[in-house]
Amino acid sequence: MFDNDGHEKKEGPANHINTHCWFKVLGTPDENVARELERRLIPSLVPYSGQFISPNWLGRHANNEDVRRCGLWNSEYTKRFDLEVDDEYYDFFVHLVNAEEKRISS
Repeated sequence: MFDNDGHEKKEGPANHINTHCWFKVLGTPDENVARELERRLIPSLVPYSGQFISPNWLGRHANNEDVRRCGLWNSEYTKRFDLEVDDEYYDFFVHLVNAEEKRISS
């Protein structure tokens, strides 16, 4: 990657994570939005998360049964199925993902 003056850009942490890691970093406008995303997205991941647990994942030895069962270290909202992601909230999430992709690629 090069900047506007033709100098090679140093790879920042967000770009490194985006390029070299299987997970993505998602920027949010503020801490409240981040907490709300966590509160709503974790319950939506639970039905699918177990199929992606590696046999060597350290969480398989966690004391917390919810962590072992669902494959998520943050198991606080794993039983809150009343916090569904409706179409409006999904659109907001997609907007945040697209904004982050744009920010990282620029």
